Amino acid sequence: MKREIYERLAEILATPDGLRAVRLLQAAGLLALPTAQPSPAPPPRRPEPISIWQPEGDVWVRPDPLLLGDHYATRKVLAKKEAELPLRVAFFGESVAAGYLYAPHITPAQVLEEQLRAAGGEGNFEVIDLARTNETLPSLAATIRASLQIQPDMLVLFVGNNWNLLETPEVSPYAPSVRARQRYAEALRQGIEGPVRLAEERLRQVAEGTFELIALIAGTVGIPVIVVVPEVNLADWETRQPVVRLPGDGVARWHAFYREGSAEAMLELDGGTCPTTWRLLGRFQEEVDSARYATLGFLSAPQATTQARELLRELSRKHGFTLVDLREVLQPDRRFFLDYCHLTLEGIEKAMAAVCSEVIRLSGMDGTGEPLPPIRISPEAEATARFGAAIHSAHRMLSPKREILEHWCRAALDASPGIESAMLDLLEARCAPVPAVLTPAQQRNLASPYRLLLQHGWRWDHLDADLIEVIAAVLKRPIPVRPFPEMDLADPFYHWEPLERFYPEVMDLEDLPRRGTYRSPWPVSSFCLIGSGDEIELELTARLPEGGQGEVEAAVNGTRIGAFPVGERWTKGSLRVAVPAGLNRLTLRWPDPPPVEGDPFRKVIERLEIGLEADLHPVFGEVFSLRVLT
Repeated sequence: MKREIYERLAEILATPDGLRAVRLLQAAGLLALPTAQPSPAPPPRRPEPISIWQPEGDVWVRPDPLLLGDHYATRKVLAKKEAELPLRVAFFGESVAAGYLYAPHITPAQVLEEQLRAAGGEGNFEVIDLARTNETLPSLAATIRASLQIQPDMLVLFVGNNWNLLETPEVSPYAPSVRARQRYAEALRQGIEGPVRLAEERLRQVAEGTFELIALIAGTVGIPVIVVVPEVNLADWETRQPVVRLPGDGVARWHAFYREGSAEAMLELDGGTCPTTWRLLGRFQEEVDSARYATLGFLSAPQATTQARELLRELSRKHGFTLVDLREVLQPDRRFFLDYCHLTLEGIEKAMAAVCSEVIRLSGMDGTGEPLPPIRISPEAEATARFGAAIHSAHRMLSPKREILEHWCRAALDASPGIESAMLDLLEARCAPVPAVLTPAQQRNLASPYRLLLQHGWRWDHLDADLIEVIAAVLKRPIPVRPFPEMDLADPFYHWEPLERFYPEVMDLEDLPRRGTYRSPWPVSSFCLIGSGDEIELELTARLPEGGQGEVEAAVNGTRIGAFPVGERWTKGSLRVAVPAGLNRLTLRWPDPPPVEGDPFRKVIERLEIGLEADLHPVFGEVFSLRVLT
């Protein structure tokens, strides 16, 4: 009898209506999970890890870094304090605090220690670097708590840039949790501002809870806390995003206004929710503030938003923490920023000088009165960081990108002409038809004084056409690239802009099924077409969104070469064209998406309510393959 009931129930649940009913019962809290059993009592207290450092007897030892580096400071051993002096400053934070692009050669913690010893006495201070790339608030609090085992006398927290991307991952239409998707659907019924408010509330909860815990930890042992409020590069760092779904033909009109540069008309359509509009208006803080994880189309960059900065100030005042606001110290230009938030050596010096002053004041010691020493770094390390800024920038959507890449390549050569060898190694590795780790060029670079690590972009296996062309132009060298066998330009390796896709597909998130196609949330898709100078055949297999019909216009280096007819079903078409030898930019311009009747988010909400991921942004076109045939 029960078997028949189960079989009937399974038949009902296998239908769309059955699935929807179950999801609605879950959302209403009427299908509860079994009550968790109480966990066993914790084991007796023993030394516990401090971030990556593992307890070994009376000390904590760091595992050796991987061949291409990792996310942590390089100090091998942490130990308990043995004397009252030097005062121990524990330094925490995200990639900016970790010295991204300069580490391991120099980090803000190392700079701060040098400044403190010069200004406060050689034997009076030491700085323990516990900053790490991709730090989040929960792990920050855990590391601070664990650090009490080595008796810090003061805490410095340099955080806030990651909060717009890493602190609210569950407020996303791509969140893996069914319940998270349902909550997103509930918020989206209020319009696109609903998820934004949900993410703001969640960030506030996480930040308040973390700072309460840090205040409790610091207060228990009576040590002061300094909070560094970050500044970001508002000057030349673009945060381009596609507009979300709009009613009627709003998306088509928005992109037409974008091509015309009519920012005010774009603003009227998107209501200020799209960073691209704010960039055109020259209002760069609003651009950063609207690039929220909850509404992203393209992968964005970590940058401290107004909410993050205000939370840092508010919570620091509440708990009596000392504030160092870098907006009062730095200007948003290339003197101080390598990219969107990571600091140049001059930026690190100025930022840490402000922290140094507060550490000495809080310590109660008299300063030496000596001027802070200039920070020394080898020309090779400086050149590597600057070239890393060029590589890092090549993987982002910037305008004018070429000017920024050329600036950093020339700045690297100015620091040390020997960096040319690393540039040529990268050129060779990118032009090889295999992953970079398999090339002799990368093996040479590992033994070089200009060693490029994960942070510099080796792990991005893209052709990097813009960077290749800039390096070749700066060095006055030919581009060593020839057509690869069986080129399919739909492969991410050939994408001219690697991030010009939906961000979960760029990140290849483990919790989401891997897609076998390229989907474009932008009306133009660009690819690197490597030509031999002979005539080739381009074979496109593509489709448009539901209800779509028209032609995909193809161009090479800005010159139209023809069009492919496409519809909502997969269609194969081909064009024959003579292509110049070397790198060529092939663009596909998609037809406008069909107009939307009624609420543009209706179908999105319906999918999310039954636990399916959904796209906030329209798909202009989808490519199964774009093959180059000879």
